[in-house]
Amino acid sequence: MKENKNGGITVKIIIFIILLAALLTGGVVFIINSGIFKNPRKAFAENVVGVSKNINKEISNIGSIPMDALVHFGIDDTDKSHTCTRTTRFSSDTMPAYDLVLEQTYSYNADNGDAAYDITASVSGNPLGTGSMYFSGDQFIFVPMDPGSPMIRYQMDSSAQESLKNVGAIERYAKMIMESDKREETDWDQELNNFIETALSGLTEKDFIKSKAGYIILGEEKECNTVSVTVSDDNAVNLISGLSDLIYKEIIDLDENDTSKFNRLIDSYTQNDGDMEITMTTYSYKGTPVAIIADVTLDQETCKYEINYYKKGSEKQMIIDCDSTGDDSYYEESVICTGSGEYSMTNKCDFDGFFVTILQEVNQSGSSKEINGTFEISSNKPSSDDITSITGNFMTGTIKETSVLGNGTKTTTLKSDKVSVDITSSMTRGPLETNKITPPVFLPESGIDCGTNLEDLKAALDTGDTLKVNMDNSVYSLAQVFILMIKKAGILDLL
Repeated sequence: MKENKNGGITVKIIIFIILLAALLTGGVVFIINSGIFKNPRKAFAENVVGVSKNINKEISNIGSIPMDALVHFGIDDTDKSHTCTRTTRFSSDTMPAYDLVLEQTYSYNADNGDAAYDITASVSGNPLGTGSMYFSGDQFIFVPMDPGSPMIRYQMDSSAQESLKNVGAIERYAKMIMESDKREETDWDQELNNFIETALSGLTEKDFIKSKAGYIILGEEKECNTVSVTVSDDNAVNLISGLSDLIYKEIIDLDENDTSKFNRLIDSYTQNDGDMEITMTTYSYKGTPVAIIADVTLDQETCKYEINYYKKGSEKQMIIDCDSTGDDSYYEESVICTGSGEYSMTNKCDFDGFFVTILQEVNQSGSSKEINGTFEISSNKPSSDDITSITGNFMTGTIKETSVLGNGTKTTTLKSDKVSVDITSSMTRGPLETNKITPPVFLPESGIDCGTNLEDLKAALDTGDTLKVNMDNSVYSLAQVFILMIKKAGILDLL
């Protein structure tokens, strides 16, 4: 049979056209996704909302790294049935009378979701008691550390019980207590529309400038697409107010006295009837919003705000920086992969004049983990300040942790010219110990039965000091429980 040459050519032409169409379509998609033809006003808004959304997810984490490194709280998991015990000793050669030993036990039953936590404390060998909490079925039982205080019982509804059964006791308690205070999940698409309609209401597409600029991401400078706008007076107030609303969107019960730096800036502008100009630039890397930088001039004084968030796999970078006369603050958290299972972690923070820097190298292989790190803590507080009068204005320290399958040790040492402190923990993990997860018998005549009333439970537990941020962070959850357990035991002043 003769080959139909014309037919073969036709087929080749058709294939060529299909490939060309696919190439062109892909190119169009790339151009659209890259934002080359996107309205710069909308691109600017999408970048602001994108960074704000990611920062909101992390706000409750701020401060948890130094807290865990200094106090060795540790957290539990729900990976199979188990009982974990963590024994921590706080000792100091310069303050030998205040040796504190804490033993924390976590238990979880993967078959039915029951969970328990207890903590035993002693100071200088003198026992202070044991406090416990149990989640058994739909019952929550709280046993105070003070043996003279009554036990407390609360009954969860079926939906709460079901939603929390795969969470450890510490986080379960925090989520249960905070449940009635949580805001509804933020509709970030709606927030984008609101930001465009309010914060950018007085601006047009021509006010925004697209360009490219370098930005440091995970230790390397990356070329980013930028969108900038310069505004003044009322437009500046609208822009900074819109950013403030987004950044603090998911903070619960923000007091009027806890207004953000952005709001204080607006108040200063309004009260003094001054002049304000803002140049705000957003950065995006490979289509992902990564940073917002605002340069502000108010009555000839300048300040700078930088908000950054980038995450890819296990690597992360977050920066919140305010560079303002007399009102500087800084927070940085980064995790950089340096090899297979190897990570370099940096945490820097300025807490109202206390500066903390933690550098850690992590090597993780399968179920084994090794951490080596260094501390620096400094303060610009006067030496008469309660803390600096004891510790001094500068401390250095080290962190070391080794563990396999949840069993291991963790040591933190801190030294200054005035004090030295050693914090050592031993960690064991093994099969579930049923006696650790079985609640004691609750006697209504000598206890407090809150029934199904969550507000009665809060009142019985005296949770007035409950943290105001959402409780999605395990270390803060544990801090809340820790304080609840020991605040009436007479040892808080020793920590």
